[in-house]
Amino acid sequence: MRLASSAVLLAACAQPVVDMTLELPSSTTTVDLSCVTAVDLMPIADGTRPTLDIGYAEFMDTEAAVSCVDLDSTPQSLDDIASQIRGKFEMGMPSGGLAAVVMRGRAGACKDNPAFDEAVFYGAGKYDAGSDSLPVQVKHNLSCDQLESSTVAMIDFGATITSKTCTSVDGGLYEADIRPTLLSGKLPSVLFEEGADFVTTAAGVGTITAYQSSFAGTCPAFGMTDPNNTYTVATCLDPTAATACAKPGQLEGGFLSAQFSGVQLPAQYEAVVFGGVWTNTGTKGPVAGATVTLDANSDAQVVYGSVAQTGFTANASATSTDATGGFVVYTNQVVGITVTATGHTSTHVFVGADPVVPGTSLVVVN
Repeated sequence: MRLASSAVLLAACAQPVVDMTLELPSSTTTVDLSCVTAVDLMPIADGTRPTLDIGYAEFMDTEAAVSCVDLDSTPQSLDDIASQIRGKFEMGMPSGGLAAVVMRGRAGACKDNPAFDEAVFYGAGKYDAGSDSLPVQVKHNLSCDQLESSTVAMIDFGATITSKTCTSVDGGLYEADIRPTLLSGKLPSVLFEEGADFVTTAAGVGTITAYQSSFAGTCPAFGMTDPNNTYTVATCLDPTAATACAKPGQLEGGFLSAQFSGVQLPAQYEAVVFGGVWTNTGTKGPVAGATVTLDANSDAQVVYGSVAQTGFTANASATSTDATGGFVVYTNQVVGITVTATGHTSTHVFVGADPVVPGTSLVVVN
């Protein structure tokens, strides 16, 4: 397979050559791409892969067919990157047939394997069997100049809400992002992508480097794991949001234990975010009677219910939060929500998750 604008993907014997072109964003927005030093390309052979995180694929499957090109110089634009990688990729057609390709530009080097890094830019395209062309849409995700040190307080989501007392928990903490895959159907439409900086928290607190903002439809995030690194939860990172338990200057993430019983996802949604509404004004704790409104045209649904230490029980007839402040967002994307409660200032935050990693958001209204 020949990538006309970016690279060469070699077809298997007796298979036709397919021209693949990059559809770059037309926006003139200035983006810092200086940290991009490598570009990955991964073919998707079928619709059974639970996540399209390239680093995770390399970690779980040492035979993952990821092709990589190191850049020769610091890129000035996406057009510059396309020029630098043109004609340099070599990859065989998957034995199971090609369903799609995914791409990312990242920090690090091709020798890093597995390469846990967020995509500064990303791309994807579905392949129609028998076609001689494959357009790949490319989007901005992060800007290199937004990477900063962040101290995060990791709390037990269920225990904090039910006890009305901040309850810290220790485990693994790392940078991440949540973004579209630009694919759908049998393939996931949203992706939790693991980053490189991993620490073990002490007294519920850890410091990592993490991106502070992202482009529309995505959110910088951090992942949290149990001490054995067997179970992961995600939280969108918002450096401007008020926190329930963190100290000044700290961010906050709500961890769900492996014993936390989830919900049955409606068939039309891929991911779930467990939410709680909290206040530090007056009586500190969960807020009853709060409403959660999705941004316009969101591919998501809000359901209210009760948070327990070990699970969430949905109440399909509820129109606002109960005494636990609980709600869930079923979603196929990173989505903005506005939380409103009488006597409190409304708050807008972004939330997200993917089919494998649930999300949390403890939204503070003061």
